[in-house]
Amino acid sequence: MSAKKTKPKTLTHDDFQLLLGERIKEIREELGLSQVDFAEALEVTQRMVSRWEQGITPVQVWHLRALTKVTKKKAAAFIELA
Repeated sequence: MSAKKTKPKTLTHDDFQLLLGERIKEIREELGLSQVDFAEALEVTQRMVSRWEQGITPVQVWHLRALTKVTKKKAAAFIELA
């Protein structure tokens, strides 16, 4: 009897946004920054940071670049899901 191969679960766009938001929050908290302080460093509003962290608003590429500059982390730190 042969082993049945299982397909890896496909990550939906919404799932990805939620996981990315969780990572942003984790990294922000590791740095000891409030949403307000983080937003100021990124030159966005606190509401934008909140919406990213909740997975409501997608993170644009230019925002990801700002995140890497402010946090001194590589983009992979935000988008690696495993």
